[in-house]
Formats: sequence, structure tokens, C-alpha cells
Amino acid sequence: RGVFLSVKGVNAKVRVPHFHETDCDLYTFLSIFLVYITRLYKKALRATLGENVEMETATCGYPRIGVNREMKTACEAFWAKKIPLKELLSISGQVHTTSLKDQLDAGVQYVGTGLHSLYDHVLDWTLRFGFIPDRFLPHASHASRDELRFLMARGSSGETALDMTKWYDTNYHNMTPEINASVLSRSATYTDLSDYVNLLKNAVSVAGSPARIAADVLGPVSFLERSSLDGVSFEEVLDSLLPVYKQTVEAIAALGVKRVHLHEPALVLARIAEHKWMRRAAERALADIKETASAMGLEMEIVLLTYYDDLTDSWDWISQLPVDGFGLDMTRGSNVDLIVKGQFPKDKSLVLGLIDGRSVWVDQNAIEMLEFVKSQPSMDRCKIVVGPSCPLLHLPIDLASEITEENRDAASKGSEAFVSCLSKATGLPEETAAGLRFARQKLKDLVQLAGASSAKAGQHAKVASLSKDEQKEVEAVGDVRRTTPYAERRLLQLNTLQSVVLPTSTIGSFPQTAEMRKERLKFRKGELSVSEYETKVDASIRECVEKQEALGLDVLVHGEPERSDMVEFFAEKMDGWLFTKKGWVQSYGSRYVRPPIVVGDIKRKGDAPMTVREFKVAQACTDKPVKGMLTGPTTILAWSFPRADISRAAQAFQIGRALRDEIADLQKAGCSVVQVDEPALRETLPLKKNRQAAYLLWATRAFRLSTVSAKPETHIVTHFCYSDFGEIADAIADLDADQVTIENSRSGMAMLKELRDCGAFARDFAPGVYDVHSPAIPSVETIAERLRLYLQEGAGGEGQKGSRVWVVPDCGLKTRKWDEVEPQLRNMVKAARLVRTEAAAAATNGKKSAVA
Repeated sequence: RGVFLSVKGVNAKVRVPHFHETDCDLYTFLSIFLVYITRLYKKALRATLGENVEMETATCGYPRIGVNREMKTACEAFWAKKIPLKELLSISGQVHTTSLKDQLDAGVQYVGTGLHSLYDHVLDWTLRFGFIPDRFLPHASHASRDELRFLMARGSSGETALDMTKWYDTNYHNMTPEINASVLSRSATYTDLSDYVNLLKNAVSVAGSPARIAADVLGPVSFLERSSLDGVSFEEVLDSLLPVYKQTVEAIAALGVKRVHLHEPALVLARIAEHKWMRRAAERALADIKETASAMGLEMEIVLLTYYDDLTDSWDWISQLPVDGFGLDMTRGSNVDLIVKGQFPKDKSLVLGLIDGRSVWVDQNAIEMLEFVKSQPSMDRCKIVVGPSCPLLHLPIDLASEITEENRDAASKGSEAFVSCLSKATGLPEETAAGLRFARQKLKDLVQLAGASSAKAGQHAKVASLSKDEQKEVEAVGDVRRTTPYAERRLLQLNTLQSVVLPTSTIGSFPQTAEMRKERLKFRKGELSVSEYETKVDASIRECVEKQEALGLDVLVHGEPERSDMVEFFAEKMDGWLFTKKGWVQSYGSRYVRPPIVVGDIKRKGDAPMTVREFKVAQACTDKPVKGMLTGPTTILAWSFPRADISRAAQAFQIGRALRDEIADLQKAGCSVVQVDEPALRETLPLKKNRQAAYLLWATRAFRLSTVSAKPETHIVTHFCYSDFGEIADAIADLDADQVTIENSRSGMAMLKELRDCGAFARDFAPGVYDVHSPAIPSVETIAERLRLYLQEGAGGEGQKGSRVWVVPDCGLKTRKWDEVEPQLRNMVKAARLVRTEAAAAATNGKKSAVA
């Protein structure tokens, strides 16, 4: 094991791996050596000394945004050319260092390092592998790697950004790597691991020893599964990846880091068993990595981390992969069955994902599950490391941020004092506040769990699915639907637009100016009265409507100046929610959200309308229809932290009833178009097919419960963000909405063809025509060409001549600036009118030909 000892009289000089070289006497040496032996042979010691010996702990990712959103502020300042790249990187380094110290100070033995990012870790690995799409190649010679990263993420006036997609069933979005033959052929030229190596160097420096660091690496299967391949095979791409993984292992080893976390969440996917290339990729890559480590004489521990669900579909071959250990998510799916059935390899270590990295509540069953796992005969000789279920990226950073400054000192005087101060800050009863956990609190739980001893060994942990409860809720609500079929009610809707080809609208929000944000902050602080604040909001609404009128849009919106967030706004209007001050979570890039927390039963406060006042203000400014803007029940729940004591279905139906009453009130106020956004319908689809039908049943019923109060004359719209829609096409149809809008500009025609084949074009359809996440202003011809393709593909239904195809941006415009939005929308309207004229001319020529 590399222990070197030289004795000179009664003195000894000892050098032990993981300890500094030191001169000491024999007694001290023996004491140090005992600690070393304990580390190496903890399994044997556990058998002889009892179960009070603490287990090791490991993390695999931590929030990377900064407690005060330092990364958002710095990135946006850099994009606005207010700070240089050097300052941005300095701030990023400070945030990374703070994250490391959080984990080290908590007592985590193996601190996972490698997911910190300026934008997105999948994009980071895309660049490290050298996969630069053709359109960005001209920038590669003169732009820095970080500038190129932002160009690929955000696009520019001449280049479309990379596509985005949901990161499995979470609310995080990752960039989609684009790989074709030309990209692949030059990838070796642009391979660059320097930013990753710098992350590890910083970690080793902060930790003071490489022994405390585990290198987090995105695995080849997950990278390939996230990629869009054009004209190249998975095997060809893998051939180019393997040398880079070899370089990565060598770079990790050069820093003295001996533990590698290979992140492979893709292995939990249900379709993994159907795609043999995934198995071949995993086997080839891991064999190559192990061979590299062996050839270098490295004692490197490779741990395959999986999360977000279980491995039961493919465990037979995954368990045979040449790794030293596996990480299993014990909070979702049925990984515990692998252990109960004795299927876990006895010669592998197990990272037991007991601390839920996606819930803000205490993990009440963690101790019972740990003791249950330890009691299994198959675990008798297995090294167990306690960890979170997944990277903690999905959690806010610190509950202490919610406590007022004057109470911070009092809160630091023990857990009871902390809970008392948190209760005062949030207004929650102490027993409820005591159950809340953000990332820093989860670290504390993790370390405490590893040192815990319980007398409950042998009892099965209560980690049962809520599917039975959800099924009862679905049955109780019933199959609610609008009474008039779409074909009949559509003839009653939007009479002034029935024959308009390619009617135009937007998705909902318009730019939130700095002035409006300041006014909202003043109102929250009590510096503005309700009437004063409403006056400011109303002025913003009128200005927004005037701009839309000037642009020539057909269906307008009020612009949502009163809303800080599409979920938080509604939660604030309902009972049963807790709102945080600094509970921010990254959605993508610099887009952060502050999910509210469900703490009780949900209903409208005092049964009062939530959106009617602002709708009335907007509708009074125009004769054109103004949309009522709502967020759907599944999305409100998905973008919040739900309760842990009742089913998600029950919570979704509570929200649905509140929205049902809101639509009724909007109609009374004269609203004829209501948009109920459900962008999260796809993202929360269970990863395993055997659980998808039950989820979609309650999710679609919750939506229909929301819209069941709509009259036949009311046009119901729903919107979806970037997703793989094919798997939920039938569910989208089952929502029974009159119009479906999707975020599509980065996806080309592939997604539209898939939706067309699934019958989604049978209703009004609005695929986004330009990318709102980019500051680029698309030309009229660019948008027009896209619209021509939409009509050629049959969007909007047969025989409708384009009157059921809507022209809209990809998504809401809240994060953009007016000097970007106005020219973008102006070109969009011009493009719609151009193609209308072309369609009219074609129709006239067609009639002449028929007469002839």
C-alpha cells in the first residue's frame, strides 16, 4: 500500500498515502497507521467493532449559481459587455470555491467536482470533446473557448444556437450536442480539457489533498443519448470519444485524484434495454478507462453513478461492467429490489443515494432504508458509501438565507434555535419548518446519516410508490371533459379570425423592464400601496397593448408586468404555499427560478380571481381579443417543491379546481381566449414506461378539470417548451385544447413531422417561428420560409388553408429587451403577411385553373 517507514533509534520517519510526510516517534506513527488501517479495512473493523463505525460519504454535484445568484449577474454583465471575461471567470472561481468549502466543511469525505459550469455541463463536455458545429467554426480561430461556449448556447445574428431539451424528468435544460461527419472529422483538433483540469486543480487546492476529491465525469452513454447525430453512427462517435476519456483519466491521475464518478443517468432509461449500442458503448468505454488506469499503474476507483430512477431493466449486464462500484438512486424506482434479491455484486462498492437531491423535505425514511440495506446478506462484505440520490443541482443552496440578518447569530446557536428563527422568517409552524432542507442542510443530513446507528435493522424502509393513492385520486375526479367536441366549438370561436391565414400572436410575457422590477420590489417591501402599484402595472399593460397594436398582431396579451414568475405568481394568489427569498434553482444558463414550496391544501385565497383585473385593463385598450394567461396544474406542481405527505395527483387536482374557477371568472369579464400553459407535462413523465400511463392519466385529467368550465365559444390554448413530444402526443390530444403551441425553432422539421404523424395537426397548431432565447433578429425571409414549410407539412389540419396555423415566437419574451423584441415581432408579422399573400395568390390561380 505504499507505506514507507525508516527507524532511527526511537524516532521514525513515516510517509503514508493521504498523510503529509512527517517526523514522529513510534507511538505517534502507530497512531497514524491505525487510522490508515481503519480507512483501508473498514469493512473488517465494522464486523469486529460493531456498527457504530461511521460510513464514508460522497457527493456528485452541487448548486453552481451562488447564494446571491452571482453567476447570473456575472454572465449577463459579460454578455452586455459590462465586465471582461477575466472578471467573469474570477467570479465563477469564487462560486466554485465556496461550493467546495460547503461540502468539505460539512465533513463529506469525497467531494464530487466537475459539474460547475458557466452555462451547462453537457455543453462543456461538447466543447471538451471538440464537437463544434460547422456554423460556429469561423469563430473557433479567434474567439476564446468561453466566448465560443456562449455563442453555441445563445446563438448570434448569423448562427442559430444549439437546441435545448429537458434533462431527463427534471426542470433543468441541457444543450443538445450536434455531431455530423465534418464535426467528427475535426474534433481531435479542437479537443480541450483545460477548463475541466482547472476545476480539479482548484478543488485539490481548496481541499488541501486530492484524497478528498472525486472527479465527476459525464459518461459516454449519457453524452451520446443527449446528442443529435446526423449521418454518423454512435459507434463512430464513440471511437472519437474514447481517446478523450483516456486523456481525462490521465489528467485526473496527474493531480493525484484517485476516485472517479462516471455519471450515467441515461442507464436508467426504459429504452436502454432496446438500444444495444448503449450497452456496447458502456462496455467499450469502461474497459478502455480501466485499461488506461491499469497501464499507468493507478489505483483508481471508478464508480458508475446512476440517478433519477432504477436500473432494473438492464441490471443483468450493467452489474457486469468493469467498474469498482455503482451509485444507485434509492429515492425513486425500485433499486432496493436489486439488493433484496441478492443481485448486487459483492466485490463492488455501493454509493447508496439516500438523501433526495430533488426534494426540499427531510428524508424521513433514510435511516430505515440504510439499516435495511445493511441487514441484507448480500451486503455483508460490501463497502457502502452514503450519498445523495443525484447531484444537488436541483435544490436551492441554503435555508439560512431565508433568515433575517438580525436573527442570523441566534440561528447559529444550534438546530433548535435555527428552526425557531426559520419558523419566524417563513411563518411556518416549527414542526413544519424543522422538516425543510436545502443543499447545505442536505449535506449535514448526509454526514449525520453516515454516522447514525439504528436499532431498526431488518425492517423494510417505507419507500413505496404513491401510484395507488394517485389512482384513487384519478378515479375520484373522473373523466371530466368539455361537453362540445372541438370540431363543433371551433366554428364558434374567434369569428373575426376564422378565415385569416396564419393569424399572429405571442406566447404571453413581454420584456420586464428594470423600472417595472424596481416597482414590484418596492411593492413587496411595502414602499408602495396597492393602488400605487396597480397604477404602475396598468401603465405598463397599456404600453404593451399599444406596441402590439402597432406591430399588427391579431391576438394580444397583457404582457404580464405584474408577474415575477409564471408559477410563483399563481402560488401567491393561492393558499397552501411557502415563498422563499433566495431559494433559486438553475433552469438553464442564467435562467434561474425560485420554486414555491407546497405546505398545505391549495385553493384560491378567499376564492378571489387571480388574473381578471389585469385582463380587464388590457381588453379595455383594444378591440382585438386579449388572452387570459394561466399556468397549468401539472406545470405549477412540477416547477414547485410538492408536499411529501400526499400524492402529486391530489395536489394537481387542487390546483385544477382553482384554475377552473379562474377561467369561469375570466369569461364573465369578457375573455374569449385563455392560454393554459403546460410546458412541464413532458418533463415530469416517468422515465419507466410502466409508470407513464398512470401519470398521464392524472395529468391530463388535471388539465381538463382546469378547463372544464370553458364555454364552447372560448378558445383554449396550451403551450409546451422544448421536449421530445412524440412520447406524449396522444396525451396532448387528450388535453382537448383548441390550440397547441410548441417551442420549435431550434428543432427544425423533425419534431413537426413526428407530431403530424401522431395526429397533433388536427387542431389549431402554433409551432414557434424564431428563437426567443437568442438576441438575434431573424429576417422576414427566414421566418417566411419556415412558415411555408409548416404549411407544406400540413400544420393546422387538412382543408383549413392555413387558418388554423398560428404564427408565434418560440416562448415568452420576458427575458428579452424591447429593442430586440420589436424588430423580431415586426419581421414575424411581415413574414406572416407575405405568406398570406402568397397563399391567396395560389388560391386564386387554383380557382382559375379549375374554371379553365
